Amino acid sequence: ERLSMEDFLKDPSSIIPIMLESGFDPRVVQALDDAISEDAELFEDAVTQSDNSIDGIVSELAERRDVSVETISPLILGIRSSIQVPGTEILDSRWYGVCRASSDALYSLDMRTLLNVSRDIKHFTVPSTVTRIGDRAFADRESLKDIEIPDSVMSIGYSAFSDCKSLKKIRIPDSVTTIGDYAFSDCKSLKKVRLPRSLEAIGMDAFAFCESLEKVDIPDSVTDIGIQAFGWCYSLKRVRIPASVTAIGRRAFLGCDLVWFEVDPDNRFYSSRKGALFDREGKVLLAGYPLVHDGACDIPDDVKAIGDHALSCCHTVKKMRISDSVVSIGTRAFSGCINMRSIRIPDTIPEIGEEALFYCRSLKEIRIPNSVKTIGMRAFSGCESLKEIHIPPSVEEIGSGAFSWCKSLEYVELPDSLSRLEGCVFDGCKALKKIRIPPSVEEIGDHAFSECRSLNEVRLPDSVKSIGYRAFAECDSLKRVSIPSSVEIGPTAFAECDSLRKVRIPASVENIGGLAFLWCFSARFDVDPDNRRYSSRNGALFDKDGSVLISGYRLVRKGVCVIPDGVKEIDDYALSWCEPLKEVRIPSSVVEIGEFSFEGCESARYIVDPDNGCYKSVDGKLMRKDGAPYFQECQECVVLSIECSRRLHVCPIAIRLYRSLVLTCRSHGLV
Repeated sequence: ERLSMEDFLKDPSSIIPIMLESGFDPRVVQALDDAISEDAELFEDAVTQSDNSIDGIVSELAERRDVSVETISPLILGIRSSIQVPGTEILDSRWYGVCRASSDALYSLDMRTLLNVSRDIKHFTVPSTVTRIGDRAFADRESLKDIEIPDSVMSIGYSAFSDCKSLKKIRIPDSVTTIGDYAFSDCKSLKKVRLPRSLEAIGMDAFAFCESLEKVDIPDSVTDIGIQAFGWCYSLKRVRIPASVTAIGRRAFLGCDLVWFEVDPDNRFYSSRKGALFDREGKVLLAGYPLVHDGACDIPDDVKAIGDHALSCCHTVKKMRISDSVVSIGTRAFSGCINMRSIRIPDTIPEIGEEALFYCRSLKEIRIPNSVKTIGMRAFSGCESLKEIHIPPSVEEIGSGAFSWCKSLEYVELPDSLSRLEGCVFDGCKALKKIRIPPSVEEIGDHAFSECRSLNEVRLPDSVKSIGYRAFAECDSLKRVSIPSSVEIGPTAFAECDSLRKVRIPASVENIGGLAFLWCFSARFDVDPDNRRYSSRNGALFDKDGSVLISGYRLVRKGVCVIPDGVKEIDDYALSWCEPLKEVRIPSSVVEIGEFSFEGCESARYIVDPDNGCYKSVDGKLMRKDGAPYFQECQECVVLSIECSRRLHVCPIAIRLYRSLVLTCRSHGLV
């Protein structure tokens, strides 16, 4: 205010005495004086890059002279601020920049925004100068019991009171028009809240997890209720929705088992019936918790659609009956209904939505009607009690993960209408013993049957052209696989199938992905002699001319592995973690041994043909010809074992990124 921009540009040094008089740090002033007087080019560049203000030019100069902008900007702001507030002082906060501080709170310079309060505060009265309670101003103040908010406050910021676990009630004045996202989330003791008559919008998760909140009257001024605004308010018993509300976000009342809705008859978008929330016409069920009586829920006969999350996380329902009028089941409509044991789906449903029955862990039986064409992603994932399922011939598509982690699932009937089994579709179905893959299927997706530990029989039809990444990995009981003609096998497709005894590879197979049979210790390979890419010898897997050993476990006899003459390369993991291996004999033809070819076999004795030009053995240790050891010593650790990788759910591919991990499996009791 004491110096115009025009005067400053004519004589930049004129700012120096003003800064000194105003209490600037002399070191800052000196650095800027040097920049102005000694380097005209630097000054011109600062003017060019600035926002055409004195503050901006000085800040640019400060940066160029290695003076922190955080150091100088507060001082400039301090000069321009003329507000004097008793009991406060101006300071430069690390998080909030220049602000005013009282004994228990931080404010903006103009005292209009409350920025933060002390950690152990129990009672607080917001000053009447404040118009906004800032983001996270009271967040995590677990001791806060009550607060007085004046009529001057117009907005409550993001997460302003989140996790105030001792706060039991709050009066929000009628001056407030917006309540920000997460504003009161996780206020677990909050029983009563009065929403202001001027309120226009309730933010996302604004009152989520307020487990003690029992009643909410939405004011007539509110038009928008945000996503999950009252989600998981388990004690919420009554919600009044006025005519003014035009939008209710997804999951706004998720998990509110006890809630009863009262919608103003004049509302043009929503309605209520028997305490449940519907669209205006009453054809789409939006929140159906009040329809549950004595554990049973009957969807009314005139309902056409069950909306997304309509009964999600309803812990009181045990039996569900969907009326024949319903033609649509939305995303996560019944997800998390952990006590639901049975559900009747009518023949009018063409599609079961994504995660529609996700984690209904008590569901024991389900009949999928012939009208269903699509089963959405993870539709039945986590239904741990489901033992069998019959999928009708009408189904043309089953989404990824649709039946994943159905741990009790023993029997599945797949229709001939499927052309693809999506990724993770039966991942983690540990009780599944056998499955018929229909002849219409051409692709088996990534992780489709991984960790189906009881699966002992699977027949792959000739229609299959692609087997995805880890499609059958960790199928511990799988004993035999006949690879179809012309199939492409993805990386680690059959990795860690401990019981796999025989693998037949036809002539038409041209691509076996990296580590496809990783750690299949007992697998005996039988490759058709007419195959142009691969061959087998003594049950081991080689490339066509036998120069690359891909999987060599079957070469081990009585603890001794003799690498055949003519082998030039031993592939990564070809013999890794072979516990019976005591001795390895390497011929002169070998010129390349993969970094992990003998991983976990450090204790074996190695004998290298003296004529080998790349490797040698010294006292039974495998060495490179230049004298470097093949096994790089680690001061702290050994490599992760197979058993440990399973326990920790470490992907075998990830192990390739690590030479050693700080863990000895046996010494830590993981084997």
